Amino acid sequence: MNSLLIDALPHRLEALLQAPDTPLICMVGPGCQGERLARQIADLRQKNATPAYRVIALADPAQQALLNRLNQGSLAASSAAETPNLLATSDPMVLRQAECILLDLSTLPPAKWPAQCRQIARRMAPEALLILIGSLPPGSCENTLLPLLQAAFAERGLSESPLLALLTPQPGTWFLAGSSPLAAQRARDFLSRLQPAETLMQQVSQLKSLEMLSTLFSTYRALSTALQQDWRSLATAHGMALEPLLAFLPWQMPPAQLEALPALPVELQHWEQILQRVSSPAAQLRR
Repeated sequence: MNSLLIDALPHRLEALLQAPDTPLICMVGPGCQGERLARQIADLRQKNATPAYRVIALADPAQQALLNRLNQGSLAASSAAETPNLLATSDPMVLRQAECILLDLSTLPPAKWPAQCRQIARRMAPEALLILIGSLPPGSCENTLLPLLQAAFAERGLSESPLLALLTPQPGTWFLAGSSPLAAQRARDFLSRLQPAETLMQQVSQLKSLEMLSTLFSTYRALSTALQQDWRSLATAHGMALEPLLAFLPWQMPPAQLEALPALPVELQHWEQILQRVSSPAAQLRR
């Protein structure tokens, strides 16, 4: 990394933190998806063509290569000069000024998610929004992570409820849920500026419903991949092409997408309604 760039980093970071005109967004533990989102956020512009947000990526000190890459502006073949509102640091104190904090779960093993959320909650502003990006086991937010955030707020003497949202990007659709209507609305307002034009934004009413939905996605894809392998072996054994067989499947997968994972069948897209019926008090009494 250029030594002049290293020497300038503390001054650039201080200047970025002191700029009061635009909201500060913090991306914690950026993986591949987090890096792309950080770049997208930094690229957003206001009507007068000035940056809409200041963006700081917070990475572990051990991730020096990532910190260097971000501060050199190497994302999407950009240069640091072209993205002056995007910097990276390992100092968690930047969380105090963030209006919105995004946590990329893909870079952490699940066992470390609680500790990371606790660290964030001990520093984030009480009115800040925390958005988790990724897939979690059912019940993780409501039973583990949200209580941790609430406990950390209570330790700080804060009476506010933490604003938590979960974003689970899937092919063609971004699924979103919040810990409260306010959290969900703020997350939707912010993320709607980032979603690709060809991607839908689907809001799910409960965090646990979205967690279960993402589990279904993963299970369905794993089964679909295994079935495709079996179908290929069967077709090869009988000297048949696989495409005619797949044409009869419910999701009507076009030949051009044979190597890609098929979309979730329509009947599984109504999982939230099914889950609510099954978990209703009346349903529990019938068990």
